[in-house]
Amino acid sequence: MDFVNVRVLGVDWGHLLEKVLLKDPDGYFDGAKRWVEVHSGMMGVVPAWYLSEFIETSPVLIEQRRRDDEHYRLYPPIGSPEASSPKNRLGYH
Repeated sequence: MDFVNVRVLGVDWGHLLEKVLLKDPDGYFDGAKRWVEVHSGMMGVVPAWYLSEFIETSPVLIEQRRRDDEHYRLYPPIGSPEASSPKNRLGYH
């Protein structure tokens, strides 16, 4: 499979149910008026374009990225080129 061209269409958040009157095995209503919930064939999806827009423009996420960038600038992950620089090997941040 060619994963280079795979795109996300959206995120599935749930399936909508439908109440239907229960039938007997022959397909007839038995008069008992019993209802059952079944999948309606519809699902709720958050579109990928909305998620992308939210991630790029949300003030909360923008602030979180700024704090993350600052943290990783001061404390680079072990094994990263920044962590092995002479400045960080001596314990200076």
